[in-house]
Amino acid sequence: APLQLDLQLGSISEGEQQLLAAGQLTASGTTARHRLDLSLQGAEERLLGRLDGGLDPGLSRWQGEVVQLEAETPLVGAWRLADTTALLLSATEAGLGNACLQPVDQPGQICLQGNWSAAGDSALDGRVEGLSMGRLLPGISGELNGTLDAGLDAAGGLRTRARLALGEGQVQIPGERDARQPHGGGQLSLDIGDSGLDAVLAFAAPQDGQLQANLQLPNLNQLPPAEAQPLTGKVKASLPDLAGLATLVPALSSSAGRVDADLRLGGSLDQPRIQGQLALTDGAADVPEAGLQLRDIQFRAFSDPGQPGVMLLQGGLVSGPGRVDLTGNLVLADSTLDLALQGE
Repeated sequence: APLQLDLQLGSISEGEQQLLAAGQLTASGTTARHRLDLSLQGAEERLLGRLDGGLDPGLSRWQGEVVQLEAETPLVGAWRLADTTALLLSATEAGLGNACLQPVDQPGQICLQGNWSAAGDSALDGRVEGLSMGRLLPGISGELNGTLDAGLDAAGGLRTRARLALGEGQVQIPGERDARQPHGGGQLSLDIGDSGLDAVLAFAAPQDGQLQANLQLPNLNQLPPAEAQPLTGKVKASLPDLAGLATLVPALSSSAGRVDADLRLGGSLDQPRIQGQLALTDGAADVPEAGLQLRDIQFRAFSDPGQPGVMLLQGGLVSGPGRVDLTGNLVLADSTLDLALQGE
């Protein structure tokens, strides 16, 4: 049967924010063999896609190829599909061939392929190859490489093995021309099997800093997940120089300070507990848009054995001729924050 479609969208906004400037979806051909084209344009984003394929005689299964996929956003730049990729879609199964997205103006790629079955096993494989970290976090260099091997059996059993490595690189210091601090790279591993989830993170920060964390969720090994999810873990950090923080927080033009943390995680996902302390000392930050120069920032978040599930907060800072001190607490279960401020 003939298939013709030309759907055009105008500007779509929510309040003063424009969500979509223009869009178009076209289809031409027959139900058995047709071409679909999609174009979406935002204020600073765009998406182009093309599918070639067709429906089976029962109109219940679509099979074809992803011929074109291009996307661009201010945050991660422009990407495009490296080559035509097979695609299968139906209510009971789906499949994606080796689909690789590459930055338009840099080396590297992110690839995915997999299959899903409503009645049988499903699998998803992925890899990151030679991708610049600066593509995702401008101001931080280093090469990203990684692999993903995930599976889901017909009974909902989940297995995953993921590895991600960041090579050595540098952190750009905002406001200081050509100023950079070397970092030693890092690794992230995540495994899910019969014993649940086990994740480990390590990062060699600038100025001989270290960040190490691990998390265990022993009941997370199936979908849908079990209702009870106990957790354990640790976070240890020694970050002696926060000058690079402004690279990650666009509102800051400069930053300074030191962070030390020694935290132990427990309880469950719905009732977490944290024991230990996180401390920021000798902090400073400039926020140009707000006209603020914050100095002598001191902050502590620490546990109280008499109040499980609650973190006590203390701190203060100087801004211009004035000073603000705070005390309070954070209830971890529902993220309730209670603060008292005193200023001069």
